[in-house]
Amino acid sequence: MIDYVPTLSTTLNPRWSKRNERISKFIKDDSSILDLGCGSKDLLRYTSPKDYTGIDYKQPLADYEINFNTDFELPKGSWNYIVASGLLEYLFDIDNFFSKVKNKSDSYIFTFWRDAHLAESIKNPKLHSVDQVVNIINNNFSVIKTDEFKKHIIFICKDKS
Repeated sequence: MIDYVPTLSTTLNPRWSKRNERISKFIKDDSSILDLGCGSKDLLRYTSPKDYTGIDYKQPLADYEINFNTDFELPKGSWNYIVASGLLEYLFDIDNFFSKVKNKSDSYIFTFWRDAHLAESIKNPKLHSVDQVVNIINNNFSVIKTDEFKKHIIFICKDKS
């Protein structure tokens, strides 16, 4: 089990902590987690993984730094869970991102703002609705469950067989 020691970071936000707590309900203890867009690794406060790797762009607590809007490579390996919480909103090319993460995990957990069409900080100018994101996710993964949490939709997915 990996212990979480709270540390101030530019990404420690109470709203994100509540979202991470909700996400943790879908993650089994003693699993391996690849946390994409990990920020301050707050997900560790609510999970008990046997292995955890946090990746983000320009975040001091991340294990690896990756700019997900470039031609990136993930570390070698496979994980029980790949989590991308609060990341899809910042991607210019979600299909490219999904092509990089597919077939690397047993389960995927993605979040997206339910009120995305109102959000000014969405970086992808081609995203105009949650329905577009749902279609992109459905084109790339089998959605096992969705969970609405405050202003987010949580997608629990598997690779398409």
